[in-house]
Amino acid sequence: MIRKNSLFCKLLRVKKTSARLFQECMERFSCSEERCPYCQAKEACVPHGYYERNIIDFIKGKTFYSKVCVLRVCCKACGHTHAVLPDVVVPYATYSLFFILRVLAEYFAHVMTIEALCSRFAITSSMLYRWKGIFLLHKEHWLGAIEVPDLFSFLFIRNLCSLNDYSTEFSSPFIALTNCSFLQQHETRRK
Repeated sequence: MIRKNSLFCKLLRVKKTSARLFQECMERFSCSEERCPYCQAKEACVPHGYYERNIIDFIKGKTFYSKVCVLRVCCKACGHTHAVLPDVVVPYATYSLFFILRVLAEYFAHVMTIEALCSRFAITSSMLYRWKGIFLLHKEHWLGAIEVPDLFSFLFIRNLCSLNDYSTEFSSPFIALTNCSFLQQHETRRK
C-alpha cells in the first residue's frame, strides 16, 4: 500500500468531502515519482488497474456515502502491487478518517449516551468500541503507555485536528513508527 499525504492543513479547516479530497490527491499523483514500499525501487511503479471502494462521511449532520476509484500500481522491479490511498482514507475501512474521529470525539466528550451516539451516526455499539480500542492502542503507540481519563483522549483528538499540517506532523511519522496508518485495524506485514 502506498500512503499519500493529502491533508497539509488543519483537519478542522477541511470543508470538503473525503471523496473530493481523495480525488484531488489522485489528480496530483504521479507513479513515476513513487518508490516501491516493498523493494524501495525508485521510479519502478506503473499503473496496474483500479477498483471501486465505498467511503462514508458525516457532513452537515448527515451520513454521506460516496464511491472512489482506487489506483493500483505494480512495481516493475519486484512485481508487487500496491493500492494508492490518500491519508483521508483509513485502510480496510469504509468509514473516512473524519467520520471516525468525529464519532470518537463525541464519545470521549460524553456529549450523549452510547445508544444516542450510535443512532446519530448509524453505527453499532460494537463498531464504536472497536474504533475506541484501536484509537487507544494507536494513541499508546504514539504517546507511550500512560493511563489517562476520557478527557485526555478527547483533547488528543482535538490536538490532532488542530495540527497545522496533519500529514507531515502526524500521519507520516505515525506510519513510520508503527508500519500502519492511524486507526487502521488490520496489521500490515513487515518486509
